[in-house]
Amino acid sequence: GYQMNFLSIKRLYLIAAMAAALNAGASEIVADGIVYNTLNDSTCEVGRQTPSDVPSEVRLASAVTDADGKSYMVTSVSNFAFVTCHNLNRLFIPATVQSIGNSAFSKCSGLTHVEFAGAPATVGSNCFSESDSIDTVVTPDLRSWITTSFNGSTASPLHKNATLLDGKGNAIVLRTLPEGTTTIGAYSLSGIAAEETVVFPAGLQTIGKGAFEKCNFKYVEIPSLAAWTQIDFENYTANPLYSSKVMLTVEGKEVTDLLFDSETVEIKKYAFMNYAPATEVVLPASVGTVGVQAFSGCTNLKKLTIGENVTEMGMNAFMNVDFTTIKSLAVVPPKIVRNTFSNTTCSACKLTVPSGTLDQYKNATSWKNFKDITESTPSGVEGVTTAPSDIRPVYYDLKGRPVSQPTCGVYIEVIAGQARKVVF
Repeated sequence: GYQMNFLSIKRLYLIAAMAAALNAGASEIVADGIVYNTLNDSTCEVGRQTPSDVPSEVRLASAVTDADGKSYMVTSVSNFAFVTCHNLNRLFIPATVQSIGNSAFSKCSGLTHVEFAGAPATVGSNCFSESDSIDTVVTPDLRSWITTSFNGSTASPLHKNATLLDGKGNAIVLRTLPEGTTTIGAYSLSGIAAEETVVFPAGLQTIGKGAFEKCNFKYVEIPSLAAWTQIDFENYTANPLYSSKVMLTVEGKEVTDLLFDSETVEIKKYAFMNYAPATEVVLPASVGTVGVQAFSGCTNLKKLTIGENVTEMGMNAFMNVDFTTIKSLAVVPPKIVRNTFSNTTCSACKLTVPSGTLDQYKNATSWKNFKDITESTPSGVEGVTTAPSDIRPVYYDLKGRPVSQPTCGVYIEVIAGQARKVVF
């Protein structure tokens, strides 16, 4: 017991020594009544303040100088830096600040105005929690604001419906995301004022979780379905469709059924989660994979066509979807898991597979759970009708590939979500 106690005490001394060594180079600088702590030879952070010493207006410095005349750039605000500073009313944060810590400005009951000269990369959890009097937040422009990733809704000063202003004092209302935007930070647009339609740019690559929480827009205008499938959503809350109240539009036209073209190579996770308008999904030959929960919650989906080159469909890809018919054109059964499809789909849906592959599907993992599996007829021309001459529908060949100018032959014709075979 003595030896164990001795070792424990020794370990505590070592930890204390290490902590002392880490802080040995740090020093405190006070500038205009605000405490800063050096981080290294050239940078410092805004340190923990004494609430009673904090004035009503705080303009954080972009750089401070120590007693020896050495300058340090202010790059961050520490955790809990201004917590419970009730006298603080107006706050100005310089462009040099790239990170703001957890609860840095929480419980500042008198804070009404927050102004950012730049765009911090990250803002910590609960940064502005219980600072509920904030009514105006200033950012240089929308492009700057949406690059910041907030760690939760109360990390953002907008969380109590504050007005976001640009550098000229104009209210920012979400209408069109700036061209060239590739990333939208987590919770960055949570609670922002928005028009009924919001236009998303081409080239958007990632959207952080909760990015559109509490936004009340109704339409998302996108360049194409293929562009939408290329976005990496951090989780399901990153996708504005998850609210079940948002409609996709392309060139102003509402997207109902999800008939993808040959530019679509992958359906990424959460891409169409809870998209209520869709009753049919057609995956062309260009698609290889379908991600986790890609179509989960699309409760009106009834028909699915699986392209010949689909190799894998992820967990819960079609959760809470009860298909009546599925047609697979894939000769090799795509890899699926037990819960890729709902139990109702497996028990009640009619699954049609390519001629000669019935045994493969009946023996494949999870596909064998389907109760009604039949092969398509070898000719593939049953139910042929004559194409109407006064309508311009969308056409696919018999392998599910889009065809812009049909020539003589048999095609799949899709009009308003209804598909049939036609001959020219």
